[in-house]
Amino acid sequence: MSEHNPSPENEATGDKTDETSCEHMELEASTEDFETEDLEADEETSLGHEVLHLCDDFARFSDECAFLCDAYAAVVSEPACIGEMTASGLGLSSYKLKKQVEDFYYRIANIHARWQKEIGY
Repeated sequence: MSEHNPSPENEATGDKTDETSCEHMELEASTEDFETEDLEADEETSLGHEVLHLCDDFARFSDECAFLCDAYAAVVSEPACIGEMTASGLGLSSYKLKKQVEDFYYRIANIHARWQKEIGY
């Protein structure tokens, strides 16, 4: 039995009792792992530690991307299954992936700038 889920994502689609909302929340929770704090505010973190953390985060992100690519391929192989909720979910997960890529770009640029500063380049 479904429970009422008042999340903004469900309100946007008008479906407040969809059982797939739990699956969506699990995906959302896994993507929250990739959100990072402002690295400029944490000057005490060693560059090596940051690089290792970035590599770990990227490995998880890569696994998530592989899973989502397989899921997208399965969904589009059955076009009749692509309803409003599925299309909305695909759009939301695509947007979150784009934001994660932007975050990785920022983090890499930040590490690069700090490394250049450390070596006096």
